[in-house]
Amino acid sequence: MGRQIILTKEQEEKIIYNYTILHYGQKKSGAFIPVSDSVVRRVLKKYNIPIKSIQETNVNKLWVKHDYFQTQSPDMGYWLGILGSDGSVNAKENQIYIELQRQDRELLEKLNLTIENERPVKDYETGCGYKNSKLYFYSKQIKQDLAKYHIVPNKTYSKDYGFPELLNPKYYKDYIRGLFDGDGSIKMTGNSITWQVDVGAIDIAYEIQRVFKTNQIDVEISFLHKKNVTIYRIYGYGKEKCQKIYNWLYNTSSSLWLERKKKKFEELLK
Repeated sequence: MGRQIILTKEQEEKIIYNYTILHYGQKKSGAFIPVSDSVVRRVLKKYNIPIKSIQETNVNKLWVKHDYFQTQSPDMGYWLGILGSDGSVNAKENQIYIELQRQDRELLEKLNLTIENERPVKDYETGCGYKNSKLYFYSKQIKQDLAKYHIVPNKTYSKDYGFPELLNPKYYKDYIRGLFDGDGSIKMTGNSITWQVDVGAIDIAYEIQRVFKTNQIDVEISFLHKKNVTIYRIYGYGKEKCQKIYNWLYNTSSSLWLERKKKKFEELLK
């Protein structure tokens, strides 16, 4: 039997850091010494750290910035809006994904760049002939952080889905702009303009209405009853009101928005 390798406290801590924080596999966690997988497992067991399954290890081979949603900013607020509208959080795994129509692929590329996701955006065509793009990544930390902002699995039917009150109010406009880019529209209704965004939780609708009121903009809420679910629509009608909404939403230090929606907004306001 070979002599057992003795590690220093610093080496053990580095292995644990690599494995739990950087999400390296066993081999890579001990490569800096280097030591074998069995030595890494011995260290993990010594400190009662669960050994990840092969599946869990494989999904973490590609890098993502796991701590991105731990620091608030205008951009972070915007991505909360996008994920709150078009994002999906897997209930059983640490997977988060967003699926958009192909013409909005630029948004997925921007998010990939922001969170430093090494997985490329995937383009595909649905069985009905729709051209879509999809971004996905795995992160236990991001899943936990999103839950703090009430972005949870099965959000349409979850009582935990709601307005992200933890977000600093100065980033509300960025969050709402993200919701608008995800599930909103700007269009002609009769002889004037209507701005609207649909959400799946009543507290989000009422809080957005309150936020607009605080900024001297009056918006209305309507209830759309669909199969097994109620959608809450926040809307503002009229050119003057829509101009105020535009001025407020895009007066930000962030440069994140869907260009096609912003251009359409500007064209209708002319």
